[in-house]
Amino acid sequence: MKSIFTWTACMMASLALSAQQEVDVFNFSKTAIGGTARNMGVGGVMGSVGGDNSSVINNPGGLGFFQKGEISLSPSLIFSNSKSTYLNETSQDFKNRFVFTNAAIVFTKKSRNAVLKASSFAIGVNRIQNFNNSTYFSALNENNSFGEALARQLTQDIAKAGGPPRYSNGQLKNEEYNYYGYRQLNAFDAFVLDYDTGSKSAYAVTYGKNTQSGYRTSTGGINEIGFNWGGNFNSKIYWGMGINVDLLHYNQLTSFTEEDYQQTNSPGFLSYTTTDNLEVRGTGVNLKTGVIIKPNDYLRLSTFIHTPTYYRVSEEYSNELKSKFSGNDYTANSPISRFTYDMYTPWKFGLGATGVFRKSGFLAVEYELVDYSSASVDYDGFKQEQSRINNLISTNYNLSHVLKIGGEFSYESFRVRAGYNHKTSSFNKLIAPAGAEEVVNSFTGGVGYRGDQFGVDLAFVRSIYSNYQNLYTSAGGESLGAINKNQFSQIVLTTVFKF
Repeated sequence: MKSIFTWTACMMASLALSAQQEVDVFNFSKTAIGGTARNMGVGGVMGSVGGDNSSVINNPGGLGFFQKGEISLSPSLIFSNSKSTYLNETSQDFKNRFVFTNAAIVFTKKSRNAVLKASSFAIGVNRIQNFNNSTYFSALNENNSFGEALARQLTQDIAKAGGPPRYSNGQLKNEEYNYYGYRQLNAFDAFVLDYDTGSKSAYAVTYGKNTQSGYRTSTGGINEIGFNWGGNFNSKIYWGMGINVDLLHYNQLTSFTEEDYQQTNSPGFLSYTTTDNLEVRGTGVNLKTGVIIKPNDYLRLSTFIHTPTYYRVSEEYSNELKSKFSGNDYTANSPISRFTYDMYTPWKFGLGATGVFRKSGFLAVEYELVDYSSASVDYDGFKQEQSRINNLISTNYNLSHVLKIGGEFSYESFRVRAGYNHKTSSFNKLIAPAGAEEVVNSFTGGVGYRGDQFGVDLAFVRSIYSNYQNLYTSAGGESLGAINKNQFSQIVLTTVFKF
């Protein structure tokens, strides 16, 4: 069996097997409720209210409301719970994580200028997306197997390569990974697949009944480092702008196991497990601008616009397959495939309105529009694959609408908050199974204390959505996959010091 080594493999191996690339682009383009506990407690509407340093996530014009400088820090605990249904069997998995959702400093300067009353400059880090999740499924499949799907893929690879994988001194040649998919080649090397010279096709030892199980664990997120300015123009117009650097960090470990059920497969076969390891790192940049108009003391109207984030992304992908037969165990490891490309997220637009009740608090509503079909990738030197992925993005995804409602009740120095955030499906309904369209509903709440020099806020966010995890396609064209019902709970504590 072959051992792992570093290899700069061709782009096709990286993209075809690491994941569905268009799905990755979609996931890396999304944002979640983030920032301070105050912003999260009111459902993410502070971009329309202003006066909170994480309002820059949507609308840097909110900085114009600052009267003092401040420093804030927001640690958070995330609890994820998933229930996965596959072939009418339901399994459950859990994952917990500690992260920081916000760290920022705001410098405020008042002015005697007749127009520009005050201005603020903020440097901060806000977590705008969270990838921490874990899913697990298990069920008996009596009709088909993943091994058979791998055999069909290997047959296609053999036809393109002009023959079966080649060996030298009993070892698989390293260059074969340039011509064959990592999963199917490792399955061949570990004797899960074999080759029939007569039909010139591959076949699997898993042709009977199998217990299928698998898990997918992901970690990471997107942290946005922002440099934003906001000004107060005559206490009527609050306009701001900023440049942001987004740091993308994503790890995904995906495992699929098939275990013989009642000796119905090839004699001697017991089980195999194939494991994909994907690591993604990216650095992006975008511009944001927004304005809040205050026609009177009771009403604030806002709008904002975000340019696409331009990312330079690097991926590393590898596969390992372990098989068990009566009396023998085998392990096959792929090289590490590395690929670097450019990615562009969609534009984002938003509108908001806030009703202010003097010293009693506020009620705000905000709307966002994002067209995920406009996201794209740029594979330098691989134009055919680039065109294929961009066509999939434009076909599979569409407009997404986000509606946020949040409010805060004030009594002296104490605050009580609540909010709701609804995100419509971004999928073309033709590709998303019923009940797995990734419609996200988030329910938020929180409490806080605000003094002249010090403040502390606590928030709770619960987000619920379902998605589809495609596993493979049968010979008859049936898509087999798990529907995951995901629930995320997050507790955020923000400490604020004013100066």
